[in-house]
Amino acid sequence: ADGVGVVSHAGTALLVEVADRFGLTAAFCEALDGLRVRRSGHDPGRVLIDVAVAIADGAETIRDVQALADQNALHSPVASTATIWRVLDGIDDTMLAQLRAARAQARERVWAARGELTGAALPPARAAGRDLDYAVFDVDSTLVTAHSDKEGAAGNFKGGFGYHPILVFQDNTNEALAGILRSGNAGSNTAADHVAVLELAVAQLPDAHRGKPILVRVDGAGYSHALIDHLTQAGLGYSVGFPTTPRCGRRSASSGLGVAVRGHRRGRHPRRRGRRGDHRPPGPDRVAERDAGDRAPRAAAPRRPTGRLRGGRRLLVPDTPPIGPDPSPLAETNGTEPG
Repeated sequence: ADGVGVVSHAGTALLVEVADRFGLTAAFCEALDGLRVRRSGHDPGRVLIDVAVAIADGAETIRDVQALADQNALHSPVASTATIWRVLDGIDDTMLAQLRAARAQARERVWAARGELTGAALPPARAAGRDLDYAVFDVDSTLVTAHSDKEGAAGNFKGGFGYHPILVFQDNTNEALAGILRSGNAGSNTAADHVAVLELAVAQLPDAHRGKPILVRVDGAGYSHALIDHLTQAGLGYSVGFPTTPRCGRRSASSGLGVAVRGHRRGRHPRRRGRRGDHRPPGPDRVAERDAGDRAPRAAAPRRPTGRLRGGRRLLVPDTPPIGPDPSPLAETNGTEPG
């Protein structure tokens, strides 16, 4: 509290050094060279690096980047807020594609260095109590509130106002691979957006990993024929959930078309369209325990004329048989194994 021994923004200088050593800064500078008006001014590539470091340090607005300027001993001169605005505004689609390619190249170098140190370029992801030695993508969208009228902001389905971006994270490394900024009124289950952001995410993988199995996990917003068809044609494994009634879940499980992963009890204040299912594949003991029933049976609720779903389950729909002589718990209970 007295300021003695306190280091503000500890670790931010290491991020800058990593970007410099693995070639990300140089690649950004080359991609945005056309935006530099004066050679004596700030390099646009360095400006973007400073913005990224500031976001990692907790910045929420562009002017928050100026917090790095308070650490002259750690950072080079930081561009003003107006200069940062001009750099961001000047990036066109061609430059954006070059920046994405630069990120992929730097990621390949980082993964190679990690492989030399640890023996594995890609750490395993955890699911169903076991390690998954292939890439696992988590696709989801989020709501970002805008407190004033901004370009592209719109009302969302929860009554708020702002943006509705869709993102892809890699569970193995907790990396944000790709994202698409969308207006607040963008649909949650727009298949075209899911396909586009997945293609951007796959392009971020090093070449040596693109031909290996990839598992894509999506919540109920991704349950559409267009997305499932795309994943199947691309040879990607998938785990997709959707809200349904308990009766539909039992019918599907008994018919062999799918396995209900988890049934959600209806609380005192149930969601109108069913609760989200657990995206993690369970072991056979959890499924058997649920099927056996852990509560006393009760009379079915009367049907409502609105036709709204009152319960929620997650079904993983099988597409291909398990791979290998010893099927994994994921393949046994939850459909496709990536491959």
